[in-house]
Amino acid sequence: MIEPGRYLVAECGVLLAQVTQVVEKLGIRRVGSDAGMHTLIRPALYDAWHDVANLSRLDDAEQEAFDVVGPICESSDIFGKRRRLPSATAEGDVLLFSDAGAYGYVMASHYNLRGLPAEDVMEGVPGDVAAD
Repeated sequence: MIEPGRYLVAECGVLLAQVTQVVEKLGIRRVGSDAGMHTLIRPALYDAWHDVANLSRLDDAEQEAFDVVGPICESSDIFGKRRRLPSATAEGDVLLFSDAGAYGYVMASHYNLRGLPAEDVMEGVPGDVAAD
């Protein structure tokens, strides 16, 4: 009836990734990142929505639509299409993918000989079940 694990942690956790390239082809701008379907598989499997923010340019008002993609040459290695990001998004910027908690790291893989993402667990955070 319910998924207790997902219910408790689905909106917890984020995935941080670095922009590796910004390209335009056939009128579509794409942002490539060092994270992909091997790091957060939900978009590839379920077409799941994860908000994307450019932490390096939070104050940039001018935005445009980008497709946000991973480094694996697979048609499903896409985090999102037509996502609003700062127009000045560039190589080296840090992207945040929200709500990666329930199925983030635990479903990451070494697909295509890629390494697992680093994981940082914060302890004693207000509202942390273990700290209460």
